[in-house]
Amino acid sequence: MVVDKNSGKYDKQFDEEYNHNTLIISYDPKCNYNELMDICAKYKFEILYEMENFSMITVMLDHAYTDEEMDSIIAELENYDIILGAMKDYIQHLN
Repeated sequence: MVVDKNSGKYDKQFDEEYNHNTLIISYDPKCNYNELMDICAKYKFEILYEMENFSMITVMLDHAYTDEEMDSIIAELENYDIILGAMKDYIQHLN
């Protein structure tokens, strides 16, 4: 949630701004890494960043997803036992 520092009012526009081409995925650090790569291949994800210290990856999607598609793919991914969570890649603006 972003609050305008001058007015103190909630500014909803920033909450909805995210990259429609990428996802951040958190995985079980004890998982079989090949299984994670198989999931990425199934969905045609390209690995952009691997954050091994955090057990997270950032992936590029095969096209720009709509809001509904993003919510759906996140729900699907979170059904896998090795995936602890998936989230949209939000854009942060620093003033």
